[in-house]
Amino acid sequence: MELHYGLLLKHGKKVADEWSKYDTAKKGHLTQEEFAKWMGDLRASAGQPAPDANLLGLAFTQTDADADKKVSEEELKRFLLTGA
Repeated sequence: MELHYGLLLKHGKKVADEWSKYDTAKKGHLTQEEFAKWMGDLRASAGQPAPDANLLGLAFTQTDADADKKVSEEELKRFLLTGA
């Protein structure tokens, strides 16, 4: 459980630190377009190619746990933690 908690802290801090970079209007959520920018930057930082539309759609749907067509900071943290 300690590792799980450590991962939560690491991912939670990273999301919190970078949230405003993507939620530029300070609305408290990411649109699908903002999420795509985040996902592209994440993959680029890992040396991976840009995600295609299919991958972006799937990742957005998995991350948007309450299916409200927007991703909250908590949903993004959960997405990263579960490795979805």
